[in-house]
Amino acid sequence: MTKRAVNIVVAILALVIGGFIYVALREDSYVARIFQNIYPVAYLQNSLSDFRLMWLSFYLPDYLWGLSFACSLISLFLPSGKAIGWSVGVMILCGSLWEMLQVWQVVNGTGDIWDVLMYFLAGATVILINFKETET
Repeated sequence: MTKRAVNIVVAILALVIGGFIYVALREDSYVARIFQNIYPVAYLQNSLSDFRLMWLSFYLPDYLWGLSFACSLISLFLPSGKAIGWSVGVMILCGSLWEMLQVWQVVNGTGDIWDVLMYFLAGATVILINFKETET
């Protein structure tokens, strides 16, 4: 599989899994509110209401969003070598800025250092994925 294809697949999977977590475990989020009147979604939310592990419902989505964002940037621009780090850096910068906007109460949410750490972990994952030998 080409580097672009690998990054597209990872980006889509991370986005879908992160979206599923938001819809299923975070019914107070904007994403979940869009789907709240659909019967299977409401049933799923009620069924999983006792399964709300903090890291799963709050921190894993940030990791997945960061992973998806950085892989999307790489699939668009196909950087190589050190330039991959720029894509990862943009993702970490955007994620960190988003967390700061939450701390400053410019946007809704709770700014959290753990979320920023999830962006760094996602960046490390993207670097590992893209420095692996793949077809170009």
